[in-house]
Amino acid sequence: MVIHPDFRKKGISKQILNFWIEYSKNNSIKSLLSYPSPWMLNSLLDVGFLSQKNLGRVFSPLPTIDITLVMKKF
Repeated sequence: MVIHPDFRKKGISKQILNFWIEYSKNNSIKSLLSYPSPWMLNSLLDVGFLSQKNLGRVFSPLPTIDITLVMKKF
């Protein structure tokens, strides 16, 4: 998910995440998985996703970027 710079820090990403969480609950979806970018990770953790596994150095030409698998179960 990418939010245009003019609209960041307004809670839009959390509103979108909360929509998908409620949609999942209402439609018998058992879990949500994500491989968020490092700058999105905290937003997912804030709405109840749990870190499952750190997949460090996924982008081999960019060794400083780590990806973490996160999951939310219902």
